[in-house]
Amino acid sequence: MYRPVQPQFVKPPAGTNPAPMVLGIIGVIFAVLLPMIAYPCLIIGLVLANNDIRNGQISTAGRTVNIVGLCIAVCNSILGACMNLVRY
Repeated sequence: MYRPVQPQFVKPPAGTNPAPMVLGIIGVIFAVLLPMIAYPCLIIGLVLANNDIRNGQISTAGRTVNIVGLCIAVCNSILGACMNLVRY
């Protein structure tokens, strides 16, 4: 009796995607200079890093850099708004 072979799921090799890390580094640089440019880079990098983690790839460094950059950008934006209110 013939039994058809069932296709098996083959997990992709656990590689690293450089896009979240590159976007995080660019975002950190712009977080200090121009936070409005940093926000899109950091948010896209964070989404890509989270997608990589869901797919089984290791991208904790990219995720960490994006979170730190986002915190720097938010602090820079708040300080800029406060300085504008005080009129330095």
